Amino acid sequence: MIKALGRRRRGITAAVSLVGVSTLAVGMAAPAGANTPVAPANPLVMGSGSNTTYSMMSALSALFNSAPGCDQLVASGTQQLNFSCASPPDSPPPGGENGYSLTYPSVNPFNAVVYQMPAYGSSNGIKQLEFSGSDTLSGVSLSEPSFARSSRAAKVSASGDKSGLNFVAYAEDAVPWFTYTKVNGKATPQSKIKKLNLTVSQLAGIYNGTTTNWSLVGGSSAPIDVFMAQNGSGTEGTWVADLGLTGAYPYGGATATATATGLPVSDFEIFENEVSQIFATGLESDAIFFFSYGKYSLLCPKGLCAGVPAKDGKGVTINAKTTVAALGEIGGITASATTIQNGTFPLDRELYNVYSDGKNANLPPVNLDAQNFISTYGFLCNPQTTTEVDPLSPSGATYRTEIDNIISANGFFPIPEGTMGDAHVTPPNFGSVPLYAQADPPPPNDQGFCQVTTTDGDTNN
Repeated sequence: MIKALGRRRRGITAAVSLVGVSTLAVGMAAPAGANTPVAPANPLVMGSGSNTTYSMMSALSALFNSAPGCDQLVASGTQQLNFSCASPPDSPPPGGENGYSLTYPSVNPFNAVVYQMPAYGSSNGIKQLEFSGSDTLSGVSLSEPSFARSSRAAKVSASGDKSGLNFVAYAEDAVPWFTYTKVNGKATPQSKIKKLNLTVSQLAGIYNGTTTNWSLVGGSSAPIDVFMAQNGSGTEGTWVADLGLTGAYPYGGATATATATGLPVSDFEIFENEVSQIFATGLESDAIFFFSYGKYSLLCPKGLCAGVPAKDGKGVTINAKTTVAALGEIGGITASATTIQNGTFPLDRELYNVYSDGKNANLPPVNLDAQNFISTYGFLCNPQTTTEVDPLSPSGATYRTEIDNIISANGFFPIPEGTMGDAHVTPPNFGSVPLYAQADPPPPNDQGFCQVTTTDGDTNN
C-alpha cells in the first residue's frame, strides 16, 4: 500500500505561497529593529508539462518531499525561522528532521520541495525550458520550471528540441488506438473489424484523411470520425511521429471529419486521455481516438470510461454501462505489460523528465536539487534506493519499492535496472556537496533505473 500521499507533506499550496512571500519579503525594507526577511533556505523545484504523468509525478514528488532531511531546529540558542539547516550544509547534522537518524549521502538532505504545476502538455513544458534563457517569444509571458514532464521522446533534428536538454526516461507506456465497440448497447461499425486490428499504415491513412470509411479497414460501412489530442501534448506528438503523419495539425483526418459533419474542426481537437468531448459532438458511434495505455487502465476499467455523459451532443440518452470502449491492436499486437516492456508493441514509449544540462549557453542550467530528484544520478533513478529504507514506511519498505509502486499504481511500468546510458552526459557536481546521493558505480559502467537521451550537439540552438 502506498503511503506517500498520506505523510507530512511540503505540498504545492505551501510551495506556491512561499514563492510569493519570499519575493515580497526580499523586496521590502525592514524597519529598524525588525526581523530581516529572507528567501527560504530550502529550494523549490517546479515541474511542468505532461498531463499523462502529472498524477504520477505528484505522488513521486510527495514521496521525495517527505524524506527526512537536515534538522531545522536548534536545541538552544536562537531558532532561525527561514527553513535553514541547524548544522552547516557541508557536514552531516547530528540528527535528522523530526528526530530521524540519517544516513549519508541522503535522499533529500536540504529539504527541497518539489511541486508539480497542472497539466500543460509535454511540448509546452519543454518550450518553457527552451525559452527560459536568452531567447524570447514575442507577446508571451513565461514561467520558468526547473524541469518538464514529458510523455514524448526528444526530437533531435535541426527543427526539433533545442540543444542542451537531457530527457531522462523512468517509466514505460504505450499509445494504442481507442474506439467504442458498443454505444448504448448497439454494436458500432468498427466493432466488426477482426480483433480490432489495424496496421500502422491503416491508422496513418485514417489520420492523414485518405481513409474515411470503416468498411475500408474491415468494419461495416460508416464514416470514420477522427479525433486528435490537443497540440503540444506528448501523446499527440508520439502518435504523429510514430504514424509519420504529414501536413499540419490537426492533420487531414480531423479536417475531413469536420468538413463531412459541418462542425468546426476545433470540435475534433480534444484533450488527451479524455472522452467527454467526443460525446459532445454526438459522433461517438463512429469515433476513433488514441489513448495512453496507463491512463486507459485507470480511467476505463473493463471498457467503462470516466466522463461518459448522460446524453450526447444530439440529446441522445447514453447508458454508460452499455457504452463500451476498447483499445485496438496494432499490427496484430495487443498492448499489454508484456508487449510494452519487451518493445514489441509498435507504439510503445517511455516517459521522461527533461532538464537543461548547462551545455547550451542560451539556457540556464538546472540546479543541483532538481538533478537530485530527476536526473539519472538522482532519487528516481539511483540504484541506492534499492537498499535505502524509508524511515516513514510502516512496513519498512525501501524507496525503490515505493517508487515502483507509485509508477505501477498509475498504470505504467518501471524501467528495470540496467545501464543508464549517461556516460556522455556531464554528471552533476555532487562532489562539492557530499550530502547528495550519487549513482554507483560512476560512468561508464553506471547502473540505474533510468535511461537518458541528450540533445547535446543538436544544431537547433
